[in-house]
Amino acid sequence: MPKKGRLKLDDERKIQKNFRFLLHELEAKDITDVLFEEDVISAEDMAEVESAPNKTDRAKALVQKLLNAGPGEAYSRFIESLQDKYSHVVDRLKGQGCSRSTSLEDVDFDCEASISSQMTNMQIRESKPRTQTKNSKFAGKLRDIFLAFIKPNQVLPHFHTYNSNVLTGDDMAYITHITKDRGDRDGSICLLERLSLYDGWTDCLLSVLRDEHVQLNNVAEWIRQLLYEPVKRDYKTETVNKLAPIIEAFVKPLNVLEYFHQYSTSVLTDKDLKEIREATVSSGDKEGAKFLLDRLLLHDGWYQCLLSVLQDGRVGLHHVATWINQVMYDPIKVKPTSDLYNKKLLAKMEIMFLAFVKPSVFVNCIHKHNKNVLTQKDIVSIVVPSVGFYKMHL
Repeated sequence: MPKKGRLKLDDERKIQKNFRFLLHELEAKDITDVLFEEDVISAEDMAEVESAPNKTDRAKALVQKLLNAGPGEAYSRFIESLQDKYSHVVDRLKGQGCSRSTSLEDVDFDCEASISSQMTNMQIRESKPRTQTKNSKFAGKLRDIFLAFIKPNQVLPHFHTYNSNVLTGDDMAYITHITKDRGDRDGSICLLERLSLYDGWTDCLLSVLRDEHVQLNNVAEWIRQLLYEPVKRDYKTETVNKLAPIIEAFVKPLNVLEYFHQYSTSVLTDKDLKEIREATVSSGDKEGAKFLLDRLLLHDGWYQCLLSVLQDGRVGLHHVATWINQVMYDPIKVKPTSDLYNKKLLAKMEIMFLAFVKPSVFVNCIHKHNKNVLTQKDIVSIVVPSVGFYKMHL
């Protein structure tokens, strides 16, 4: 098929200026049949686009075909093909969309620059936050918190309860659409992008997270500390302090690693998995678990993925997932290494031991799994489950 040439210069510039936005927003399969019917792309072009391995590659292939679709009616037919499902993309390309300083793809691909510029000039009624000397780092931490813990559909219904000027109905509809179409990860980024466009959004967000129907008090506290005490606190450090004792005590990396990519291929790289296995084999389960938690925190969506893996029937650590969720969302501040934390954990475990564990069966099997847990003297001294439990040196 002969080449048609490039698009008109103005049309090509519109595509170029919104290139990342188009890669993020478009599922090329939705419009290839229309573009083929309108003679914008050929049958070979359509097959090549639709055979690309993922959404981004399909969109990139389609855009490249479009750029060489000729200076005639190709661009206008492309715009027409978007009207039904991608009207927001049409508005963006026509220059009628959001003219504000931040856009979704800026947050997704370069969150630090876009959100930081909003943070620098935002108005906060509660009190004036400390000067952000490292805005990029600050914005990245805020993005990490949104990706790990905030589900748009859980919080959206409550914003107008606290401030009707934060988020319009169109904003909420668009965030809901993105969440439904692309998942919580993209939805949370979209929510953060839209929120940052409004004065007073931080107060409203904190109120929503503390709402009795949402109950994300810890997340609200992390964000508040990030805004007002950026030097003192780091949510990742707090996360490690809260979760490390549980992960190290109950999670054996070699038993769980194979399941992570079944729930999210973006959590833990192949290199991560290899290094965690090597650390576990060479240094034991405790060090391997510590390394696992450290690597998990580097990836978006790690928290929900971890819970899904632990709740998987093949892993059988549903109770551990429940403890982790309680520790993360418990509004009472308790340090995991404190005596109070240990007593709370021991009390909960004692109830389960009393209800389900038969000592005579338990002690006979324990050395089959780990000879370092319980000495022969310990085993002899066990009389009732509650006494036996407290004599275990975990």
